[in-house]
Formats: sequence, C-alpha cells, structure tokens
Amino acid sequence: LLQRVEGWVTGLRLVTLSLRHQESVEISPARLQGGVSYVAEYLAAEVLESQPQVIQDYLLSTSILDRFCASLCQAVQFGTTGLPKTDEGSMTGQAFVEWLEENDPFLVRLDDRGEWYRYHQLFQELLQRRLEQQSGGDGIATLHRRASTWFADHNLMNEALRYSLAAGDVIGAAQLVEHNTYAILEDGRFPILGRWLNQLPEEIVQQRPGLLLARAWVSHFQGAFERVPPILQKIDELLEAEPIEQGMAGDLDFFNAVLLFWDWQIEPSVELFRRAIERIPGPNVGGRNEAELYFACAGQMAGQGEMVTRKHGQMLQEETSDGPRKGYLLATLAFVHMLSGELAMVYEMARQMVAFGDRTDIAIVSGWGSYLMGYMDYEWNNLEAASHHFSQAVEKRYFMDVNSPIDSYAGLIFTYQAMQQSEKANETVKLMFEFAQQRNHPGLVILARSIQARLSLLQGDLQSAFRWLEMADISADAGNMFLWLEQPCITRCRVLLAQGSETSLREATEKLDKYWQLCQATHNTPQMIKILLLQVVARQKQEQFDEAMPALEKAVNLARPGGYIRPFVELASELTDLLKRLRRQG
Repeated sequence: LLQRVEGWVTGLRLVTLSLRHQESVEISPARLQGGVSYVAEYLAAEVLESQPQVIQDYLLSTSILDRFCASLCQAVQFGTTGLPKTDEGSMTGQAFVEWLEENDPFLVRLDDRGEWYRYHQLFQELLQRRLEQQSGGDGIATLHRRASTWFADHNLMNEALRYSLAAGDVIGAAQLVEHNTYAILEDGRFPILGRWLNQLPEEIVQQRPGLLLARAWVSHFQGAFERVPPILQKIDELLEAEPIEQGMAGDLDFFNAVLLFWDWQIEPSVELFRRAIERIPGPNVGGRNEAELYFACAGQMAGQGEMVTRKHGQMLQEETSDGPRKGYLLATLAFVHMLSGELAMVYEMARQMVAFGDRTDIAIVSGWGSYLMGYMDYEWNNLEAASHHFSQAVEKRYFMDVNSPIDSYAGLIFTYQAMQQSEKANETVKLMFEFAQQRNHPGLVILARSIQARLSLLQGDLQSAFRWLEMADISADAGNMFLWLEQPCITRCRVLLAQGSETSLREATEKLDKYWQLCQATHNTPQMIKILLLQVVARQKQEQFDEAMPALEKAVNLARPGGYIRPFVELASELTDLLKRLRRQG
C-alpha cells in the first residue's frame, strides 16, 4: 500500500513538474491502463526531455548515488578535470543542486545544513532505467569510478569501496583496502576492516600480501589466533618471488611473536616484539601500539615488570595528544599492574581509560576500561559496582577485541549469581551464546560453554557441569592464561574437584600443579591466587592438610596487596575452616 501511495505521489509530482514546462499534459486512457509505474515512466520522460540538456545529464549521472552533495554531483558529471571550458551549457554542481531545490523534483534533504540530499526512491529508479538505456554498462561504470574517487578523496571509505566494486574495479577496491588498513587499525575499528575484506573476491585476497596481512590483523583482534598461521604461510609463498618490504617484515615479526606469546614461549616473544616495534612502518600506528602493549605484558611475564612499568609510565607522561596511542598506553599499564596483582593501580588506569575513550569516542578503549573496572570490583566483592561496569563493557562488545567481550559476559554472569540473581545470570548466558555464535569463531562458543559449566557449579547443578566435562572441547591444555576471569582448563579442574572421586581428584591435582608452575614462571598473580586456592581444596579433599595449609598461606599473602576477596568467597564452603585455622596460627 505504501509503495502504491508513493507511486501515485511521484506521478502527481511528475505531472506538476511537467506542467511547469508544457502548456498541457495529456494522458490517454490507454496510458493509464499501464498502471502507476508505466505512467510514472512516461511522465519522467516528459519531464526529462523538457529540461535543458545539462540538467538531463546531471539527473541521469547522479541517479547512481544514494546520497549526494554539490561537489560530488560535479565530480560524477565531469570527473576530476572540472567543468569543460568550451561548453557554454555547462553548470557547476552547486548550480545543479540549487536548481533541484528550486524545482523540487523528488529531492530529500538529509541534513539541516542543506549539504547532503537524495532522490525519492521511485524517481531514482526511473532515472537509473533511463541511464541504462542511454549509457550502457561502460558509461555507468565510469560514473561509479568517479564517485569512488570522490569518496576516497574525502576519506569516506565505505562508499568509496562500494562504488569501486560497483564499477567492476576489483583491483582498485583492493588497493583502497590496502591503503586504509593502518588508519582503520589505529582507531581500533577492526570490524570495519573485516567487512571490507568480506566484500572482495576471495581469489583477489589470496593473491595480494597486503590484503592477507589485513586479514591477519582482523583475525588477531578477534582472538582467532589459530587462523593466523595459514595466512602467514600464504604470505611467505607470495613473497618468495619478491623482496619483502621493511614495513611488512615488522608486521610479520609481530604476528609470529603473538603466536609465541599465546603458546607460553614468553621470553622468545619479548625479543621478537622488540624487533617488530623497530620494523613496523610509520603509518601503522595501531600495529606499533599493539606491539608495544604485547611487549610490555610479555616483559612483565618474563620478570621485567619494573622496567616496562617505568618505561611505559614515562611514555604516558610524554604523550600530550588525545590520540589512540594514549589509550593504548593506559591499557598497557593497566595490564602490567594487573599481572602483578596491583589492583588499585589497575582501577586508576581503567578509570582513565573510560574517561579517555568516552571523550575521544574510541569505544575499544572505554570498553576495555569498563571491563577492567568491573573485574576489579568483582575481585573486591563490590558486586553492585561490578555489575554496572561489566554491563557497560557488554554494551561495547562489538568494538572490543580478543576474548574481552565474552569475558565481560562472564563477569556479569558470575556477578549476578554472586548477588543471588540466578534468573538474570541465566538470561545473560543466552545473550552471551547469541553473541558468540554471531562472531563465527568456534573458540568463543567453547569459552561460552565453559562459562555456562562454571555457572552450573555455582548454582549447584552438578549434573550439567559433569556433562560439560564429558563433552568439553579443550584443545589446548592451558594456553596462555593471561588475565581472563574464565579459563576452561581451570573450570575443568573445578568440575573434577566437584566430582570428588579418587581419580578425578588426582587428575585435578596434577593439572593444577602444572598450571601453578606455568603461572609462577610467568609472574601471573591473578591466576596464581586462583590456582593455589583450588590446590588447597584438592589437598583438603584428599586429607593432605599439611600440604593444604602452606598453599593457603601463600594464596593469602599473594592476595593481600591487591585486596582480592572474591576468589576466597567463591570457595567459602571449602576454605572457611582452614582460614580460621590459619588465623589461629597468627
């Protein structure tokens, strides 16, 4: 019905416009039998043919545009060479837009400044059909190429890419993506880069190292690290026949260092990150920021925490701009302090991240800041505040990277359960699974199932947790645990402890001992505290109290400087008597 109404309104406007230029308009019954579209087509032809040729040309050429302004109209009509000086009938784009406003042939304003416009859809379709009849495919492709050039020159890359592809210029579209990869990464807008790559033919992506490198960056920020090695292998194959560029070498150093980092090979990764920082090209500010962040975290985990804290603290003091680099430096210091268990320092850095991200509209920074503030409040058992911050992080989930969106969901779920709001926790689990499936990354679904299993334990639903343990797909025994609230390998140990059989307790103990050694070697305080407490539970269940008490004392001493509370509260039923005994011992 709306389409019919719009059709008749368009027809009436065409009649009105046609009457302005002719003494009469006769529409025979035979024409009316053709319906609204036929009449509108006829009237559009009448209107077009009654206009000066330059107006006709402008109307047809600009019909390819979903939105337009004066300078874009001129660029599409004449290209970048400007107005033809020998054509007395030529007119500027500004004059054309003024003519449109005066005659109002189906013009829609898109802003209050009178800068951007579009045509009514039906009128645009009528013009496009006439354009196809008159210009053919090559002429229309030329118009699309001109539009793409104008949008690229004005840094409107989504539309530049779209019109380049519409022109059939796949190589030009590929070059647009390559030339703008680093600018997108600097602002943390990796989802946009992913959408651009998905619009390109796969055979083109596979032939160009620059596009493959862009895909590696997208996979990295999505936390899909397993997708990176095949991409690097393909790049190596393409570069065998030509020398590698210095800048590309820096990016490749970074990705190889990341793979070492997440495989617990921390010390080799430190040196490779250092080299990557030196070789990453100047325009790749986002890549260098990411490399410096990883370098600092790897340095802390390799026992160089004091050095990286001092160095990045000085860099933050010297950074006077409000660009993405400042957000990265704040995040870097937050992660280093978190690994060392200094929660008050983390909270201060995270608070500054939220303020900075909101002020500069860099959502990835404010999202991470909210996540970290929620994390700190959760560990301090400030549950109302934790739910508030985790909720804010979840709102920015599409802008965040690696595991942080799912871990934000985990924090919100565990916080709701700690507040005895099981219904909210269960509803949030459903939202988490929807998000994980949307991201098309199996690892996130595995992580979500682990979170659900841990929630089942907290809710006393042991059978659901046991079923998860039987079917759990934990391909890596531990991986680099980093900072995450949820670690599937540790949740597996929680379920094994809940089973309580001699076999399950022995398996849990062996795994926890291994994880403790790994986390101790990498100076990972948050995970050391949690692993120690689970070791205490395992020793207690095995009646090994002489071993349980020293582990509990060590956990208390590690937790005291940062003020960790929640890890103890979550295991209160198993730890209370032992904590009382520890207090009696002074």
